[in-house]
Amino acid sequence: MKLIAKGAEAEIYLVEYWDCKAIMKVRMPKPYRHPKIDLYIREERTRNEARTMLRALEGGVSVPKLYDADFSNMKIIMEFIEGKPLYEVLKKEYLREAGSLLAMLHNVNVAHWDYTTANILVKDNKLYIIDFGLARYTEDDMEKAIDIHLMIRSFLSVHPGKDEWVRAFWEGYSKYGDANKMRELVKQIELMGRYVRERRKTVW
Repeated sequence: MKLIAKGAEAEIYLVEYWDCKAIMKVRMPKPYRHPKIDLYIREERTRNEARTMLRALEGGVSVPKLYDADFSNMKIIMEFIEGKPLYEVLKKEYLREAGSLLAMLHNVNVAHWDYTTANILVKDNKLYIIDFGLARYTEDDMEKAIDIHLMIRSFLSVHPGKDEWVRAFWEGYSKYGDANKMRELVKQIELMGRYVRERRKTVW
């Protein structure tokens, strides 16, 4: 068992599962929370992550296969995807596929809520969505539009001015989803963000 990442909420280990490489995600206790509340939060988030991953898999979305889930010890074991994060191999055709994958995810009413170039892996020219720690079941299109806003912002922050990449992403999304509706919702999110920034300037 090898620790490969440690985040604010969980530790990620590379393990062997039935003679295969796998990823084990463990949600660690938080000493600043009341033990009962901490246990409830970690169990709910672990269950929610497993449920949303299964829902995505059933919807034909490319995500790691879920091998096992231990809700007593807050562990999830999943397929190890030996790929590169999208931000390392960013190009237009991959962004088009990223748009298609996201629309497929939204079609099964899952919003990822951390859909960035860091949470998409590329292996053999195929994309996989990872890290469903913040994901949720929702029928609310505005909650789904947040995914698009985050994704566009994530690749434009590294490669500003790449309007053709934005178009490619929307082309991919329109293959399975209602891109026109989502564009309007993303505009609303951007306007709300500008409003909050202006309010902060006024207050300070």
